[in-house]
Amino acid sequence: MKRRDFSKLISLFAGSFTVSSLLSLFNSNKAEAQLSGIVVLKCLGHLEGNRYLDGRTTSATVGLAPNAQGGYTGTKWAVEYVRPGVVSLKCLGHLDGNRYLDGITTEGTVRLAPTNGGWNTGTKWQVVNVGRDVISLKCLGHIDGNRWLDGRTGNATVGLAPSNGGGYTGTRWQVQVIAN
Repeated sequence: MKRRDFSKLISLFAGSFTVSSLLSLFNSNKAEAQLSGIVVLKCLGHLEGNRYLDGRTTSATVGLAPNAQGGYTGTKWAVEYVRPGVVSLKCLGHLDGNRYLDGITTEGTVRLAPTNGGWNTGTKWQVVNVGRDVISLKCLGHIDGNRWLDGRTGNATVGLAPSNGGGYTGTRWQVQVIAN
């Protein structure tokens, strides 16, 4: 194909796709291979502090734990595929309660929801590959707002950031597969 023809082809698609949507299309298979089965997610934020995504089922809250062993059973997550490149994360904590990681885009917060369906649209997460065994998770909730899962290692909290770049180093998560 000639360069001019290729440019015309790209311009035809430009109205339908954004650069980021095309990149996520190409990156989704690689990211999906990294995020499967039962996983632990370790926040790579630049500040010292707790790092492991921890669902607290009895209070329906999410924070960061100092490790993924012992009493921190909420640090284990089952990956459930919704469609290619999109997952729901189910907390495997041993106590009863809400289980699905749910981003509240209007508030920039994260909690655990009882289901990954219905009005819980923030329980769907786009997997974005940012490096070897490193991902970012973009909340696909239907209302605009902050979308990127952000571990705040300085105070052991988790919320949503407006982007996964710049100073938001807590939006990068190392994937540790526990079981497939």
